[in-house]
Amino acid sequence: MRLDRFVKQILQREQLTTEDFKNYIRHNLAIEQLREAMGLTGELVTPQEAATVYERQHQELSAQIVFFSASNYLSSVAMTPAAVGQFTRIILRNTACLTACKSAASRSR
Repeated sequence: MRLDRFVKQILQREQLTTEDFKNYIRHNLAIEQLREAMGLTGELVTPQEAATVYERQHQELSAQIVFFSASNYLSSVAMTPAAVGQFTRIILRNTACLTACKSAASRSR
């Protein structure tokens, strides 16, 4: 429902303004954020552990990338069932590795 329709059909009937509604939403969001913050689990860590986590999360990474135009090499690609199977196995293995790495990273947080 559009806001202007909501104001006419709901708020005005209850003698409320758009500003009243915005304040209500703002307050409810603040209450919800407090509930979520209070429900967070935590643990005490030593300064060394905190430093290690901070360094790991803020370390500078370096990467290099090379782009190749696929159309330049397309004519030399042989699409055989064996090649497709090999490609599929590589993708599945990399996906499994990525999933395992993400899982390990989430456990270490």
